[in-house]
Amino acid sequence: MTSEKISPVAAFVAHAESLISGRRLLLIDSPSSGLSERLLERGARAVHVLDPRAGKGEPQGAGTSKRIRVDALHQERIAELDFDTALVADLSSLSNAGSILRSIERHLPEDGCALVACPSDESVSGLFGVRPGKLSFDGFSALVHDSFESVKLLAQTPFVGMAVVHLDLSAPPEPALDNGFLAGEADELDLYLAICTKHPLGTRDLQEMTIVQLPSRGLTAGVPQHAGRAEGARPTASSSSPEFWAERAQVAELRAENQKLLERVRQLEIRAKRADEVDGAQAELAQLKSSHQSITYDLARAKSELANAKSDAQRVAHDSEGEKKNLEKQIALLRQENQKRSAEWKEVQRFIELGQQVGELREVHKAERAAAAEREQRASLEIGQLEQQLEERGLMLLEVEAKLGELERFTRSLAAELKAERLLPRPSAGPSDVEQRLTSDLEKAAQRLAEREADLVEAQWTIESLQKKLGGGHRADPRAT
Repeated sequence: MTSEKISPVAAFVAHAESLISGRRLLLIDSPSSGLSERLLERGARAVHVLDPRAGKGEPQGAGTSKRIRVDALHQERIAELDFDTALVADLSSLSNAGSILRSIERHLPEDGCALVACPSDESVSGLFGVRPGKLSFDGFSALVHDSFESVKLLAQTPFVGMAVVHLDLSAPPEPALDNGFLAGEADELDLYLAICTKHPLGTRDLQEMTIVQLPSRGLTAGVPQHAGRAEGARPTASSSSPEFWAERAQVAELRAENQKLLERVRQLEIRAKRADEVDGAQAELAQLKSSHQSITYDLARAKSELANAKSDAQRVAHDSEGEKKNLEKQIALLRQENQKRSAEWKEVQRFIELGQQVGELREVHKAERAAAAEREQRASLEIGQLEQQLEERGLMLLEVEAKLGELERFTRSLAAELKAERLLPRPSAGPSDVEQRLTSDLEKAAQRLAEREADLVEAQWTIESLQKKLGGGHRADPRAT
């Protein structure tokens, strides 16, 4: 059964439960504070307590649970431990606070965090027996910021109130908050708090404000002046039985009636001393004694029924304790099942993301195929146009060749005529105008023929390159026309 004593940082633990559940905890605090048990209740896998007040050479040992280990605090021991989350319950109580924080930061995993608490140096509410600390807020902030890359600062203030609850509810009530009595002012700060990480914390299911309800017995267990009051106000296990309260009311009525009868007996005894009232007083006294015996009998019977009610209530309390342990086991199993389901859900989400990525790749491939088809269609059109141009240029070349043939025949005939003319005597040996004109025409025709052949070769190269891009196809031959 968990100790009733509650640590001043228990509410901080409840606020940061998502950073504690399923993790290995390093706790720098006294083993007697009861905080290690609270960490296990909040889902911690294991807790290793480093006691600042223990000697360095003292051997380590087990705590109240197999999952709790206790050791003396020193920096070498921090380097030897494997932990995911560290919790410093009172930074102001450490003489070497800065070096301890830096050692925690060095050995903290990349996704780990450190929870640091420090009592306020200005004023405290007095709950839990908390006394003002030795560090100012600026000093506290400087220490955590010098040691960690990312720091989120918080504060803890008491939330004192009463709950008024209807007793005829069939379901848990919807709470309503009324802070009208504060008159716009909050209670004094108890603790400075910090959540420290190596990287920005982001959102890890942390609320901006958490109100934690604490049991009143644990609230006053650490304060001596409240101990007697808490013990006197502690209800017995039988207070849950309506028959018990009815019996107590009946006993109180019987006791009050008995006191009245005793007072009347004393008065009658005084009156009996008087001679004139002796007989009447004795008769009345006998009647009162008889009534007193009857009331005494009823009182004894009521006490017996009260004892039976207490016994029944104790038995019910014992059974309730067994049911509580069973419920705790069931809650632990449900938490394990929840963690398993969370891992499975993450795997499902991963497959969903992979499916989305495959769909996106298919869309990209489809778009690329459409673009390739469009490029192929444009290339086919360009090849058709080039083939048509090539065909037209081939026809032009054929016409030029035909003209060149005619020109060649005409040239031959002219050459024959020139040869015949050369046989005749001439006044001079220089070439005639006709020869020069024919020579010029031949050169121009040869130049045009060379240009047409160059265009034809260029068109063939263009067609071949386009056919290679398309992955094949027939090679156009302009002379085939």
